[in-house]
Amino acid sequence: MHTSIAYQKFICYNRTYGDSSYPKHTVLYSSPMISSACKSAEQWAEKDIIYTVGVVDKNTNDLKRLCMVYGLDYCASDECYSRIKTTIKNGVEAIPGIEFAESRELGHINKVDPLGITYIRVRGMWGIENP
Repeated sequence: MHTSIAYQKFICYNRTYGDSSYPKHTVLYSSPMISSACKSAEQWAEKDIIYTVGVVDKNTNDLKRLCMVYGLDYCASDECYSRIKTTIKNGVEAIPGIEFAESRELGHINKVDPLGITYIRVRGMWGIENP
C-alpha cells in the first residue's frame, strides 16, 4: 500500500494542528475531500497517512524540529470524528424556519436576513496537539 503525507509547519513548539477537516487515521478513496486526480492516479481503496510536523525558527526560517508519525498511531478512527461532525450537522439542520443549501461543511444557511441576501457557512476547525 502506498502512503500519503500531510504536513504542517509551525513557528512555535506547542501550537496545535488546525484544519477544516478532522484528522485522518488513514485516507479513504471514498472520501469526498479527495480530488479526482488523486483518486485516478492509481488503483487504491485506502492509504496510510504520515503526519509530518516541522517547527521553524521565526527569525531564520531554519528547521528546528521535525516529527513524522503514522495516522494509525496518532489519530482516532474515522468513526470517532465523523460521529461528532454528523451530530453537529444534524443539530444545525434541525433549526426550524431556515433555508439550507447542500454543503460538505457543517452547514450552509441561505437568506438569514429579512432581505434574503445574507448567508452563513458553518465550518468546523479541528485541532490536534503536535506529536
